[in-house]
Amino acid sequence: MFGWFRKSKPATQQKITKAAVAPASVLQKVVVRRSAFDRSEQESWYLVSAVIDFVNAMNNIGKYRGNEVPVQAIRSYHADYYLAQVNNGGHSQFIHNCGKNYDSTTTNARAGLAGMGAVAHLGLLDKMMDWVAQNPDQALGQTGFGGGRAAFLDELDTAFYAAEKTVPMADLNAAWIRGWPDLHVVADDTYDAEIDALARLNPKRAVRDEARIIAELAARMSDPMRVAMALGLARSASGTLLTQLGGGSYMQVDGASKMVFTVGTVDGPHFVVPDDDGVAIYKRMMTEGDQMPGWAERDKFTEALRSGTAGKFATPYVGAKLADARFAEAQEIATIAADTQAAVALYHLLWNAFGIVNVDAMAPRPTDISLADRQICWVLVTNGALYLAMFTPGGAALLDVSGESKVIERAGMDEIKARIARLSDEL
Repeated sequence: MFGWFRKSKPATQQKITKAAVAPASVLQKVVVRRSAFDRSEQESWYLVSAVIDFVNAMNNIGKYRGNEVPVQAIRSYHADYYLAQVNNGGHSQFIHNCGKNYDSTTTNARAGLAGMGAVAHLGLLDKMMDWVAQNPDQALGQTGFGGGRAAFLDELDTAFYAAEKTVPMADLNAAWIRGWPDLHVVADDTYDAEIDALARLNPKRAVRDEARIIAELAARMSDPMRVAMALGLARSASGTLLTQLGGGSYMQVDGASKMVFTVGTVDGPHFVVPDDDGVAIYKRMMTEGDQMPGWAERDKFTEALRSGTAGKFATPYVGAKLADARFAEAQEIATIAADTQAAVALYHLLWNAFGIVNVDAMAPRPTDISLADRQICWVLVTNGALYLAMFTPGGAALLDVSGESKVIERAGMDEIKARIARLSDEL
C-alpha cells in the first residue's frame, strides 16, 4: 500500500559495522542531569530516560535531525522505543506505529541492542524483521489490537517478555550509556543552559522552525477532517474557534453508540461526531458530581475505583447537536488553501506584523468563502487578539477586527513565492 515494508534483505543477513553508521554528528556530546545519572545506580530507567530527554530536546528545541544527534543516543532511543511499544501492544503495535519510519527505527534499534549486548532482544527483533520482509502485506495490516495481530508476532511477544524478566533491557541500556566517552553529566541547575547552548549551535534552527510552523498551519488549513471540524464549530450558535484536537471514544449519541472526539475551543470543550460524509458538532455536557481528580491526584481516583465510589465523579455525555459540516465543502476549502499558499502566506503576514507566529485558534469564516473566485477568509486568535486573514490567488491580507476593521499587513503572491523559494534553498 505505502511500500513501507518492501521486500528487503532479512535482518539476519544485515551486519552492524562502522561503515553502516550515520554521518558524523554535528553535536559532540550527550548531556544528562546529575540526578538522573546518580539515581540510575538503583534504577536504570532514570539514565535511559535522561538520554530520551536529550534526544527530544535536540529535536524539538534545537531542530536537529536524526543524523545530527550523536548516533549512540539515537540508537539507545530507538531500542527503548522498541521496548516500550512491545510492552504496550506487542510487536504488532511496534510495526504499526513505526509506519513510514520502519526502516530507520529498526536499523537504529538493532544497532542499539547490539551496542548494549541485548542478545536475546536483538534475536527477537531480527525474527520480526525477517517476518516483515517475507510478509509485507500482513505487516501493513498490523494494529496491535484484536483482528490486526499476527499469531507469529504474539509468539515473539511471549519470548520477549521472558527475555525481559531474565535481563531487563533498561539495565543493559544504562550500563552501555555509562560507558559512552561523550556522555556529559551536568548539575541539574545548569542543564537547561547546556541544552540551550547546544540548540543554538544549529545554523538551520530558525529556518527549520519556520518550516515546522508552516507545516502545522498547513495541516490545520488543508486536512479535510480538521477543516470540517473548524467549519462546523464556526457555524454553531456561539461561532466558536477550534484550538486543539483531543482523543476519541465510543459514547451514546441519539440512542446509538458512535465514535465521539473531544475538541478544544475558545469557549471550552465540544464534541465532534464524524460519519462518512462529514462531522456533527455537539454540546459537551457533564453529569452532576464531584470533579474528576487530575493526574496529580490520581491516587484518589484509584481509591474510588477500589471502593466502588467512582460513580460520584461527574462524567461527560453528549448534549444537543449544534451544527455540522460536510467533507466535500471542507475539501474545497482545503484546495483553496493549497492553491493560494495560505499556510505560507499566513506565516508571512504574522511574522511581518508581529515578529512571532503563534496561532491559538482558527476557523474558516463561513460567510467569506467564494469557490468561484477561489478566495477564503480565516478567523484567528493570535497574541490574545482577534484577526481576519484573507487569501486570494493574487495574495493575502491580515485585518485587525477587534474594533473597527483595518488592514495591518498585506502580501502579494510574488512575496509569498519568494519566501517559499528561500525556505527551499535554506533547508
